[in-house]
Amino acid sequence: MNRTEKVASVDELHQKFQAMTLFVVADYQGFTVDQFTRLRVDLRAANSELHVVKNRLARKAAERTAVEVLGDSFRGPTVIAMTAADPVAVAKVLTIYATKKDEKPLTLR
Repeated sequence: MNRTEKVASVDELHQKFQAMTLFVVADYQGFTVDQFTRLRVDLRAANSELHVVKNRLARKAAERTAVEVLGDSFRGPTVIAMTAADPVAVAKVLTIYATKKDEKPLTLR
């Protein structure tokens, strides 16, 4: 990723941080492609988005937004679930994936 792409990525993420009402940062280490696909589909059904982010770029994008307090959470393999719609629906989906016993659970931060 060159500098121009990084700037565009930070700007896009910054705009999303300003527009969304709920942000959940999680560690996806150990998640399979199938698990990720199902999580994305379930979150999309709840009118939300899921983004895998580079930690340094996420911290930069979070500056001067409500997400800035989550800066220390951007470490390791990071994914952000966000929504401007119903936060309860998103929380329910993430709770299911965080408490699965038969698969590697999603680790919420």
